[in-house]
Amino acid sequence: METNTKKKKLTTTGLAIALAALLLIGGGTFAYLQSSTGDVVNAFNTNQVKVDLTETTGESYNIIPGTSETKDPKVTVDNTVEAYVFVEVTDTTEKLVTYDIAEGWKLLDGYDNVYYREVEANATEKEFAVLKDNKVTYSADLKNSDMLEEGGVLKKGIELTFKAYAIQKEGFENALVQAWLNLNGEAVTVDSTEAFTDAIKTATSDQVITLEDDITLSTAIPQSDNEITYIDLGGNTLTTTANSSTAVEGGKTLVLENGTVKYEGTAANVSSINVTTGSSVTLRNVVMEAKGATIYPKGDAAEVNVIDSTVKSENSYCVATNAATVDNYNVEINLTDSTFEGPTAVLINVPGNLNMNKCTVNANMHGVVVRGGTAVIENCKIANTSNDDWAVRYFDETDWGTGNMLPLAGITIGNKKTNSYQYPSNVTLTNTTVTSVLYPVIYTYGNTTEENGVTLTYDGKIKDNDVIYGGGYVTINGTVQR
Repeated sequence: METNTKKKKLTTTGLAIALAALLLIGGGTFAYLQSSTGDVVNAFNTNQVKVDLTETTGESYNIIPGTSETKDPKVTVDNTVEAYVFVEVTDTTEKLVTYDIAEGWKLLDGYDNVYYREVEANATEKEFAVLKDNKVTYSADLKNSDMLEEGGVLKKGIELTFKAYAIQKEGFENALVQAWLNLNGEAVTVDSTEAFTDAIKTATSDQVITLEDDITLSTAIPQSDNEITYIDLGGNTLTTTANSSTAVEGGKTLVLENGTVKYEGTAANVSSINVTTGSSVTLRNVVMEAKGATIYPKGDAAEVNVIDSTVKSENSYCVATNAATVDNYNVEINLTDSTFEGPTAVLINVPGNLNMNKCTVNANMHGVVVRGGTAVIENCKIANTSNDDWAVRYFDETDWGTGNMLPLAGITIGNKKTNSYQYPSNVTLTNTTVTSVLYPVIYTYGNTTEENGVTLTYDGKIKDNDVIYGGGYVTINGTVQR
């Protein structure tokens, strides 16, 4: 028995030695469950935006009445990413020198001496002339007295100065003014009502007031004394509880961008923002909500620009004019890539221009009203969602009232008010759909004279039987209605 036990132990020991030998021969490796990947390499391209300004015609010129002179400032851009390029023109010539800016440059909102253009990216240099035809002109009406100071000496400091700037486009897609100010100004950040109020009083025209938190005011949103008041909402909400309007006046500009604006205290007959003669307001990437009317342009060259925004009025108009006085005429309303929601979304009832492109209108009384002026409406969707049968539909037996006291429709065009203003309404609809649940899709009525009647032009997006002719002088797609 002992002999057998010893044999078994020897056998076991021999196997262990053999296995150890095998492990040593195989390098001591084990077969674990395992995996690995190849390298993922991220390459980052470097880019540049460079600008240069050159001129070959010299630095000194003689003003000779009735002549022209070659002057060729040129901007050269070397950009591998899309860029905004700016030219600032400083003119101290007191109108002794006249010139035009070359085609392709646009005047920057809120400035009368800064022009910009968008430049596509490529690896080559691009050259742009600043002055049309590369020349300046001296009027033949100039006299000796125009050249002299009060004391009889020749005027000094008659200069025309150009300066070019460039900045990448990405990051400023909807903020041309902000792109410019990033080149030339600085941000004033505010996080409280007090800080905001102080900034309005102290910020300069080249400073952006940027919200870092929601802010509530007991007054209407103020405008500063600067030529331009620029407010970047920074994704926050600026609220006013006052029953009063922000007045944009004196040829100044208000820009609101990137956030939400609420006018919670305004009554139905109080507009949130009044834009007067020569002044302008721009909303860009803003949601604006009001209890009453929202934006009210009035006065020669009063301008409203709504871009990539949503404007809502609970009880009144989103954007509207007022025909109470000729002082309210000749407005400019530009609405782009935006949505308008309210009882009456958009109304123009004075001589002026309404331009709408890629807009959506959802209204429960009137979609768009053109009682006067010229409206060009392209690529829009306009809907009157009202299904209330309480309103007078056609006003067949009576004159229309003031404002929006007129037939309900998707679009109402023209005027029926015998003893009131008489001027034409011209409307062009292109690639635009108009719908109405209960009332006419499009309703037209001309003024009392042909030259002050209605002209309506539309394409195949509008069905002929959707256009109702109520009376008066109306021309539809070139055909005079009777």
